[in-house]
Amino acid sequence: MSLNISFRGNDIPVNYSSVSKELAEKAIATPMFITWKERCEKKPDEKKYINIKSLEIQSVDMFGPRRVGFIKLKAEAYLVFNGEEIPRPVPGIALLRGDSVGILVVLSCEDGKKYTVLVEQTRIPIGDVACLEMPAGMIDDENVKYAAVKEMEEECGIILKKSDLICLTSNKMLPSPGGCDEAIELYYFEKKVTVEELKEMEGRLHGKSDEGEHIQLQVVPFDEAPDRTGDSKLLCAMFLYEEVISNIIPVSFRGNDIPIKHPRVRKEIAEKAIATPMFKNWLERCEKKPDEKKYINIKGVEIQSVDMFGPRRVGFIKLKAEAYLVFNGEEIPRAVPGIALLRGDSVGILVVFSCEDGRKYTVLVEQTRIPIGDVACLEMPAGMIDDENVKHAAVKEMEEECGIKLKKSDLISLTSNKMLPSPGSCDEAIDLYYFEKKVTVKELKEMEGRLHGKSDEGEHIQLQVVPFEEASSRTGDSKLLCALLLYKKKVLSNKKN
Repeated sequence: MSLNISFRGNDIPVNYSSVSKELAEKAIATPMFITWKERCEKKPDEKKYINIKSLEIQSVDMFGPRRVGFIKLKAEAYLVFNGEEIPRPVPGIALLRGDSVGILVVLSCEDGKKYTVLVEQTRIPIGDVACLEMPAGMIDDENVKYAAVKEMEEECGIILKKSDLICLTSNKMLPSPGGCDEAIELYYFEKKVTVEELKEMEGRLHGKSDEGEHIQLQVVPFDEAPDRTGDSKLLCAMFLYEEVISNIIPVSFRGNDIPIKHPRVRKEIAEKAIATPMFKNWLERCEKKPDEKKYINIKGVEIQSVDMFGPRRVGFIKLKAEAYLVFNGEEIPRAVPGIALLRGDSVGILVVFSCEDGRKYTVLVEQTRIPIGDVACLEMPAGMIDDENVKHAAVKEMEEECGIKLKKSDLISLTSNKMLPSPGSCDEAIDLYYFEKKVTVKELKEMEGRLHGKSDEGEHIQLQVVPFEEASSRTGDSKLLCALLLYKKKVLSNKKN
């Protein structure tokens, strides 16, 4: 008796002589079976992969009338190595029970010590009437954090929000890959408690009686927990927690320390990044409360990468913030999008030339822009503000990019609010200025096609002199289009006055 399933585009037989057809069909329709098959199908490369030729479902354990609990199977599986199938099959017996989540409890007590909570329950597979483990539970077709919150309430009586949980695992922990499919996501949360609260927790009974659970809590000094049990979830979580803590830089946010993680960035570079004006400005903007009813609550930040412009200057910082919106005094449970590229603020300068031929012109700069894949991107002259006065930066950029010398007093502001070119991904806020100058036809001709830029920074900038009324049709540069609108409004307003 067999069913057929697809494996890499081919049908393979699934035998089920020891179970009914109905159970076998239920088993192969479960997320855990589908996930296991997808993992087997995955090819790290063409040189090394698994080839399954058939399966035998040996047993299916139902948890109630509808839910498939465990599936034991045997796969006829072979390793393909360097394009050749190894003749001897690889061990193919597996117990499928699905993925799970484990939660490391970190309690900071008023007595100055740290504690954790372990759960004591009977475990028949290892013959232990009082097995001590870290709180954990299966993920039943649900969000991982939701499963963790649910388990903490069911097993420990501790009520959490999903936003309280911080992930420890970049790769899921594999407790027994030689026999079981289970892959575990590990989280931790920290909470301040009183001595009285710890006493109330110790020995408390929990668990779902209809599932045969009888769980008793043990409150254990944090440093002693590894000596109390061999639970792999706990030991792995404590190791990863120590790694995280040692690589955390605390930063103040609204009077509380929040953790800045930097798993792929050296501590020295991460410290440079958070000391930059652009990081400080970003954090200050996030701290700002328009009113008490609506504000941002950041619980942690991960610095994913830092690009250095030379040995000392931090150029770009890419980060991910765990951030939540507080609205009408209540925190919205779902995190707001928190990925950001910090590059700092900049200044853009609209050139307005009045020529002796009676026409107006502007100057655009042509340069290669890798982010949009353009070898000759046309833009309004602009530059970053590097710890300096905005007008000073504008004067400097005009000389470097265009060879045009100005005084700060030549520049007239266009923006009452800084222009935000891409607020969904980038922190950049741009001050827009313009200046007006009378020029001759000869001066414009000398300017056209002229090369500028700082060669040590990889700049190769070519000028284009463009009739003012044609500039908006030459490029989609947001700085230019916004500046043209604001200039038009300002000029018309001045004429009316």
